Amino acid sequence: MYTDGLLDVMEAIAVRLPAEGGQVPRSAVLSVFALMVGTVQLSRALTDRALADELLGRAVADALGRLGGGGGS
Repeated sequence: MYTDGLLDVMEAIAVRLPAEGGQVPRSAVLSVFALMVGTVQLSRALTDRALADELLGRAVADALGRLGGGGGS
């Protein structure tokens, strides 16, 4: 099922986020997941390739920053 696949991806994100009190906040997982999905959709809709690449690069850096892997704002 589609939902099961999404939950698997969100679980993969959750294990990479810093836990608060032993558990990763659901809002943090949803935020990173939504950032990734929305970025891909928007980049595909853009006709300006350079802008699309810039958008993707910025979102990757932000997601990695939230996941503790560098980048970020």
